[in-house]
Amino acid sequence: MQNQINGGGESLPRPRKLLNSKFTTNTGNNTLKNKLSLILKDSNIRNLDFLVGFLSISGFNNLSTIIKDFSLYKIRILVGMEIDDILSILASKNLDPKYNIDYFKEKFIDSLSNIINDDYRKDIQDSIEVFLRELKESRISLRAVREKNVHAKFYILSQNPNFDYSSNSYRYNGSLIVGSSNLSDNGWERNFEVNIENNNSDDIETALAHFEELWEKSIEITPKEILKSIENTYLRNTELKDLYYKLLFEYFGEDYFKNYGIQSYFPSNYKPLEYQIQAINQGIKKLKKYNGFFLSDVVGLGKTLISSIIASYLQKNDKLQGKILITCPPALKENWEDHFKKILDLGTSKFTIQTHDSLNKIDDVEEYEMIIVDEAHRFRTNTTKKYKSLQKITKANSKYIKKVILISATPQNNIPKDIENQVYLFCDKNSSIEGVANLSKLFATINKEYKQISGDDNRLESISNQLKDKILKHIMIRRTRADVKELFSKDLEMQNIKFPKINKPQTSSYELDKTTYALAKETLNLLDNQKSKLGEYGYYRYLVFPNLTQEGKQKFMQSYKKNKNNAEFYDQTADRLKGLMKALLFKRFESSIEAFKKTLNMQLKSIETFIKMFDREEIYIPKNNFNDLSGFYDAIDSENDDTIEEFISAKDGKFITIHSSDFINEYKDYLKSDLEVLKELIKKWKDVKYDSKLEALKEFLSQNQNKKIIIFTEAKTTALYLESNLIDYKALQVNAENRKRLASVVKENFDASLSKHEQKNNYDVLISTDTLAEGVNLHRSNIVINYDSPWNATKLMQRIGRINRIGTSFKEIFIHNFKPSVLGESILNLNKAISKKLQSFHHTLGEDSAIYQDDEIVQSQKLFEIENEKSSQTEFEKDFKEFLENKEYVKRIKNLPPKIRSFAITQEDSTYVYVKQFKNTQQEYNDFFYLIKHNEQNIIDNIEESSFEAMAKALKELINKGLYYPNEWQKSLHYSYIDEVLKYHKESFKIKKEPIKLSNEDFKAKSKIKNELDSKLSQNEKDSLINCLENGTYSALGKEIIKAKTREDYENILNSYKASTPKEETYSSLLEPQLELSLTTFKKD
Repeated sequence: MQNQINGGGESLPRPRKLLNSKFTTNTGNNTLKNKLSLILKDSNIRNLDFLVGFLSISGFNNLSTIIKDFSLYKIRILVGMEIDDILSILASKNLDPKYNIDYFKEKFIDSLSNIINDDYRKDIQDSIEVFLRELKESRISLRAVREKNVHAKFYILSQNPNFDYSSNSYRYNGSLIVGSSNLSDNGWERNFEVNIENNNSDDIETALAHFEELWEKSIEITPKEILKSIENTYLRNTELKDLYYKLLFEYFGEDYFKNYGIQSYFPSNYKPLEYQIQAINQGIKKLKKYNGFFLSDVVGLGKTLISSIIASYLQKNDKLQGKILITCPPALKENWEDHFKKILDLGTSKFTIQTHDSLNKIDDVEEYEMIIVDEAHRFRTNTTKKYKSLQKITKANSKYIKKVILISATPQNNIPKDIENQVYLFCDKNSSIEGVANLSKLFATINKEYKQISGDDNRLESISNQLKDKILKHIMIRRTRADVKELFSKDLEMQNIKFPKINKPQTSSYELDKTTYALAKETLNLLDNQKSKLGEYGYYRYLVFPNLTQEGKQKFMQSYKKNKNNAEFYDQTADRLKGLMKALLFKRFESSIEAFKKTLNMQLKSIETFIKMFDREEIYIPKNNFNDLSGFYDAIDSENDDTIEEFISAKDGKFITIHSSDFINEYKDYLKSDLEVLKELIKKWKDVKYDSKLEALKEFLSQNQNKKIIIFTEAKTTALYLESNLIDYKALQVNAENRKRLASVVKENFDASLSKHEQKNNYDVLISTDTLAEGVNLHRSNIVINYDSPWNATKLMQRIGRINRIGTSFKEIFIHNFKPSVLGESILNLNKAISKKLQSFHHTLGEDSAIYQDDEIVQSQKLFEIENEKSSQTEFEKDFKEFLENKEYVKRIKNLPPKIRSFAITQEDSTYVYVKQFKNTQQEYNDFFYLIKHNEQNIIDNIEESSFEAMAKALKELINKGLYYPNEWQKSLHYSYIDEVLKYHKESFKIKKEPIKLSNEDFKAKSKIKNELDSKLSQNEKDSLINCLENGTYSALGKEIIKAKTREDYENILNSYKASTPKEETYSSLLEPQLELSLTTFKKD
């Protein structure tokens, strides 16, 4: 019995889907396409008259598959248009639709172009070519309705009418299909559509009558309009030059160099320079897109001003509601206060300036919306207290979306792990940036490869380029003077600004007398643990752990919670302290005799104090400095030896107590031996009275009288020593202690930005430690003397940056490095050896970063090559800037359709593809570039992720080549390559968007939250913490969770980390990737 249904209270039979029905729904084989194909098997059918809502090329492709010979039929297609808007526009212009046919044709052309551009397939191109051919041969006629909106769809497939004498009328045999289907893939096969076939002659005739009526009043669409439609699609033949500039236009954006009134935000006494305005605009965009960026212009280009104006612009345009935090070294606080308070007129309630080491004192972290980090490279290690404090501020849950500017002039000195840690100050680990779908996965690959290179310069360069191309170029603004001169020469010329030529550093040699030379040579041997006539110095004061008995070592290790069973760790940490003191002695030896003597006396006093504790049976060992890598480098970089001693002895820290009996029997003898060697060394250097280095400096100053000269030294002792010996040279000495007191004196005598009547000439020579290597203008001078050489390349560039400033009147800048003529090579070699030793400590402590890389040891020539090298983007930026001056050409390139392509014959078979991956709106997207290399059989060898620069370079090299028209086989290959790239993109993106791989620590923390904390945390709190772990929001969160025990511990974590971050979008939340443009080249036969 047939199933029953309830029909308004009574049972009714359930309707059946009958096989012989003339009803089609596109279900299974019951499709409109199959129905039409079946009807056309009637060889008497001659006329096809279709009324449809719009013309789809995919629909015509379907038609062409069921019509084998178009010459057998008379085909007319009438397309209804959404013309209410058109009629309204014409009426507003008082124009009669009957006499404005061209307007309707334009709308049809636009509509057809949009339909073609919707998809990128070979069959679309084939179909439009067949359609155009049949239209030209008049086997198809095409018209568009112009008088009313037509939403009806019907298909009439009829024989020529036969006269029926019995009824005295014509009889129309065939089929009339009426329903919802348009002439498209979806309408004929894919969508659920409702259509019904009718074979009644009267109905067919009536439908034809309506069709004829509409046809007569419609607008004829000729091959000319179809060709115009094609010109607005990717099917057009695009010149290689046009494709090149389209690439630049889409990548950089039309407003890349626009001003937007930024110059009005410059203080009245500053010249708004075009390159600074561009950096401000780009910075604002990067903050909007990524919530942070690196500002890494070379020294002297105005990074402080640029970031200050970005903050001011956003705040005054109501795009920044919260407070601004600036964190910087103590020496730069005053400079930042000047910019924000005096220059930019921002009230003190709007911003806070905090030194790096005092970030933990900020309580209202959620109130800060913008964080500016000066000297950001000091946050390259994610295990330091200051890094953790800063990350808590930049990632804090807040009503504001945090915006972070990282200022660092020398990013090339950083290694991948350093940069990764800084990126995570404003990005989570599972974030995406342009072509990188998952940051942590890319960094994991790069870091792994970096660890394996082992001095291979080529592989190192490859990793560096990968880091720049895939990440840094998107989140970094980095211009050298060469870039600025190349891109903004006209503006610089108009502003009468010229960058001085930086001459290659000159070595100012000095000769040691015979006695001093012999002593110096023996001293170098001694410092390097070699036997000398002076004895052997073992640095035993700093080798505590290796000289403990086994019981003493166990006692020592039990006093530490971390690494309490790791004897190797403490052996190597002791070696690290030895390396620190060895490095210090070398640095002071290279600085001056006076500084060296003082450091020897400091170490002598340290050994004497240690021996006294030894004799009293109780030795106090500082507890915290073993893990303080940041403190280690702060100590070694200090100008004052007291800082070193404070680090070693940790006077303000906690101690452990060990006893004399815990040491091996020989240890005290080792200490006494070192003590005697130092006493003898001090005695011999005390007898040295003549300082040839100082005399060489005096001679240089005498030869350059009445010139402003800047002398830099790393040691405060050396600075004071020079001051006392250069009284006759109008010398001013500045160090960290007196910098603030002498700030106005320095400015009046050495800052060219002061007006002439404010400038003074009380001093000609400025002697300074590196306290003045940043944050001041000293450009009334054009001579820098490096009395001693800094180990860190950053400091060298900062020193020179004091005189290499915008607004200097000098055409040239001179750098002089003081070196002994004979022992210079020995000093360099010892420097390298110590550097390698220090670097090994990083790996011992599980750190991948090193402040003293081999290539960071001062190689002045290389540094100046870096200073003047051009960015890989600069030539393309210059081309784009010049292109924007031709307004008509810009308009034409702007209007080129998406998905355009060009073809060329070259020396290789390859395809470049530019894809835009839009997020959940059409406003936000990332750029992806791919390169396909295909072999001689045109089989794909591989698909690799490429870069904008690579594609732009390839196109630019072909820019003068003429059009190449590929044959059918080559076109088929091209479409298959594009299809493979889009598949590759989708699949790889899905893989990369998978959750990050948790570290062992984070995995344990997650398990602890899920399985053990029901009594201590609510579900929301658990979800919030797990969310942070899975997104990679905080570097130290996992460790804190593992350590936590009480509810109070977890409350501290929740308050401290403000743990609430949104889930990163998954692939499913992204829109389909959009093909932007492509280039396929074929090898010449």
